[in-house]
Amino acid sequence: MPTIPTVTLNNGVEMPILGFGVFQIPHEDTERAVNDALSVGYRHLDTAAYQNEEAVGRAIAASAIPHEDVFITTKLWIQDAPAEDNTRRAFEQSLTRLGLDHLDLYLIHSPSVTSTASGGPCKPCTSKARSAPSASRISTLTASSTSSTITRPPRR
Repeated sequence: MPTIPTVTLNNGVEMPILGFGVFQIPHEDTERAVNDALSVGYRHLDTAAYQNEEAVGRAIAASAIPHEDVFITTKLWIQDAPAEDNTRRAFEQSLTRLGLDHLDLYLIHSPSVTSTASGGPCKPCTSKARSAPSASRISTLTASSTSSTITRPPRR
């Protein structure tokens, strides 16, 4: 099976450049779709709180592919106010739904929708995510749908 090329993120983490996203896949089809994606060689799965993280997690578990060989991305939906208080809870819920102990990439989705009165787009969210005890279970933390980037060192 051909290997998908990777890109090295600015914190040293290797990420496959081609990923399989599950946005708008019907819930009842998600597990099969992810199984099919893994079977043809995808090793980057992009999910979020689309109400199908559980199906993604089941597909990963059923594949018997070690998590080290599958790059998992999910997102914090800061629209679930209050965003700062939601950060740790949302992260833990995503891990539980996915059946994982860490994430390779955690995206703060559309941080520009929050008020800049708090010190910048979702600054409280990034601070909370970086300082949470669970932060060691995130390889890369950054923002999506924005030009802001927040990263953390690679997991060791």
